[in-house]
Amino acid sequence: MQLEELMQTLNYAKKGRGRDFLIQQRMKNQDPMNLQNMDVLQKQKGLPFVDRVLEPGKYPTPSLLDDGKMQTHLMSAEQDDEGNWFVFPNVIMQKGKYKKFKTVNAAMKNAKKTGNLISFGKGENAKQKALNFSANYKPEEFKEFYKGVQEKTGGLLN
Repeated sequence: MQLEELMQTLNYAKKGRGRDFLIQQRMKNQDPMNLQNMDVLQKQKGLPFVDRVLEPGKYPTPSLLDDGKMQTHLMSAEQDDEGNWFVFPNVIMQKGKYKKFKTVNAAMKNAKKTGNLISFGKGENAKQKALNFSANYKPEEFKEFYKGVQEKTGGLLN
């Protein structure tokens, strides 16, 4: 299912026109948490790391490898001193090249400074959403794009 079709379905369903039936039909083979994550990506598409998720073809082939795996984002979900949960990349694009931070703290500090992060709020629900997003942020289009890159380079996506 294409992202646009899915978003149209969810938008249609929000308006109350056969919501339960439509969602059941469209989500039979979809993970509801990933649908939630796709909604987050769409709402945050102005962030640099989200743009790299949604538009991977606009960026260079990942040059960072860890045990043979390509690193494009290496996401983290962390709580700050005030109890807010954030998701941010440990790998960023800087001057047209991929850069990996040495520590999660350094990545979070940079993300807060630049605004290249997503806030999920406070509490247990926020924690679960942040942890889920950090592990399941890649849409099918992203995976398919890098599947081709992997076949050409022999690298595995991380």
